[in-house]
Amino acid sequence: MRRVVLFLLAALAWPLAAGAQSFESQDWQLACDNTRTCRAAGYQREHDVPAVSVLFTRLAGPRAPLYAELRLATPEGSPHPGSVRMLVAGKPGATIALDRDNHALLGGAAVDALLKALAANASVAFTAGKATWRLSADGAGAVLQKMDDLQGRTGTATALLRRGTLGDDNVVLPLALPTVQAVRIAAARPGDDELAGRIVAMIPHNDDCPLLDDGQARQDPHNAPRLWHLDANRVLVTVACWRRGDASGAGYWIANLRPPFAPRVLTLSGSGFDEASRLWATQKAGGGDCGSADVWTWNGFEFELTRSSTHGLCRGVADGGAWELPTVVAEVIPVK
Repeated sequence: MRRVVLFLLAALAWPLAAGAQSFESQDWQLACDNTRTCRAAGYQREHDVPAVSVLFTRLAGPRAPLYAELRLATPEGSPHPGSVRMLVAGKPGATIALDRDNHALLGGAAVDALLKALAANASVAFTAGKATWRLSADGAGAVLQKMDDLQGRTGTATALLRRGTLGDDNVVLPLALPTVQAVRIAAARPGDDELAGRIVAMIPHNDDCPLLDDGQARQDPHNAPRLWHLDANRVLVTVACWRRGDASGAGYWIANLRPPFAPRVLTLSGSGFDEASRLWATQKAGGGDCGSADVWTWNGFEFELTRSSTHGLCRGVADGGAWELPTVVAEVIPVK
């Protein structure tokens, strides 16, 4: 699977997502969140082994430092390396110490050498014993240039690629982290199960929710409709939507408490809803090493998207993905 889903389908446009950007080119991917913090991740070429990834992270604003991290996948049967040697165009460079998770925060000299190599489309590798991890430069130039452009750094002295003499006036400022107050939902009431079934029966057929029409599947208690009271007039209803192997998704709708129910879909790939008023959708892909995660929070008026991220390209670097690459972030104040 070459690409991962950047956003799960939803019926509403979420205000916190304003300004979020994502971009992919060959073996590299960029994600900039709604505070204008950008993260660029590169990997080995597809089907190459062993797996490796590098992550560049930079906040918006003048003089913001650049952070770089390395993560490796240890070949099956090979011992955990305590360190690796970086090779640029075949020439030995910095020695990088790894933690127990095969992860390292790169120092300034290693970061500079890495950026110069990627800008020149030179080969970059990391070695330990008989193992060699080869980082692809394919797409790096396009992604790093996009990162500079979105943060207004192109032509300045701190640009990643095209450095120049422009002043910091061209660099965009960071945006404040949004704050969302979560609002507690009402307790269950007698008759809620029956009401949930009545509302679900009014939801029209949808090819992306095949279990909606499967009465036999809903006999399973895990697939039965459920309902929560959001306020005096609206409820949240859920029912199992689909199952593919180990993956599954549930549909979530906001409906009127009384007829006409007029259910309106939020997502057809939901994973759960909890007492903290959070609705989340977490989906894995590529054998579990990549995927996406979204979290919506009930603020008393609507479900607001307060976290949206992917786990990078499907390259087998780590279970659950090498990195989290958010496009939407927010500070959520817990329910009172």
